[in-house]
Amino acid sequence: MRKVHEILFSPLNNLKRESFIINYSSLSSSDLRYLNKKILSDKLSAIFVEYLTKNNLDSTIIKKDLNQLILQAQRFQIQNLQIIKEVIYLNNLFKEQDLNPIFLKGVAVINEYKDLSLRQMVDIDILFKEDEIFKAYDILKKNDFTELRFESLSKKNLIEFSKNVHHFPELIGNSNISIELHHRITSHNDFEECPITKGIISDSIKIDFFGDEINIPSLEWVITHQLIHFSINSKYRNQLRAFYDLKQIDENYDINWNKIFLKNENEKIKHAIATSIAVMNENFIILKNFREVKDGFNEYFPLKKDIDFFFNKSIKIYEKNLSNYLFDKVDTFINFSKARNIFKALYQIVNWISFRTNIFFKLKK
Repeated sequence: MRKVHEILFSPLNNLKRESFIINYSSLSSSDLRYLNKKILSDKLSAIFVEYLTKNNLDSTIIKKDLNQLILQAQRFQIQNLQIIKEVIYLNNLFKEQDLNPIFLKGVAVINEYKDLSLRQMVDIDILFKEDEIFKAYDILKKNDFTELRFESLSKKNLIEFSKNVHHFPELIGNSNISIELHHRITSHNDFEECPITKGIISDSIKIDFFGDEINIPSLEWVITHQLIHFSINSKYRNQLRAFYDLKQIDENYDINWNKIFLKNENEKIKHAIATSIAVMNENFIILKNFREVKDGFNEYFPLKKDIDFFFNKSIKIYEKNLSNYLFDKVDTFINFSKARNIFKALYQIVNWISFRTNIFFKLKK
């Protein structure tokens, strides 16, 4: 592994102070820019600031870069407190109307960290059954939540929107925290029917969330969702927090990987789980029993060249721009055509263009 990548994963591997200083001092100016930008883009600043402080490495880091990390960490510490407050409010709001919200992603894993500030959260993702999500959306609108990127949508437009996106349009309230209501976990481009949504809903559990009781997926489904979001949903981009999430869970529990693989009957999901943990273990061991898992489910693990390819994607900095946006759509089209056939792929891409055109000209702010 290049020295810059050893530094990038230093809190995860608990890199010794002396090794960190030697590696950091040998980095080129371009490596230093990459390192700081990658930590910020993947929202790892709080974890890095803690590691640097614990190992008395603050003075080793370029002052301007360190200040940027501290500033982001402090900003997300405040935001985490706002999100916790908002989750409790939303949970009570929905339960008063006999709804059953299941909180996903950061909210589902933050209790695994020893300090709530270490797992930086951006928004709140909530899963509902299909027969509950319209009511949940309506409840938020009636309680002064507004669309973040779209004008108010009619139910007809919401139905059309939900056919193309696996969540409803984001809403924000007085806290300015983005709320995403999900009716499924994976996108329509990847699966006509989401293979994990029903399992997550049926196996949800109750946990104590800072004095309140909320629903989250069971441990096996939390892990599955983390790995699927890392690979299938996010295409390995700007998701290094998933490395740290899985590391925390692996330290806190004896993960039953047999149970996880057996819960997922879909072959694509099994391959995605195996590929994700293989990528995360590419240059260091995260899982306590990684080799046992690989031996037990070897048929789902990718070749070394594929692991290298996806690992390299995960350590790049992905920026939202027009060229990347168009490339994503071409890639989606190619994958769709491989999975089904060219005629269905063409129908999907035409349907997607029609949907986006409608959104742009009629609904977008």
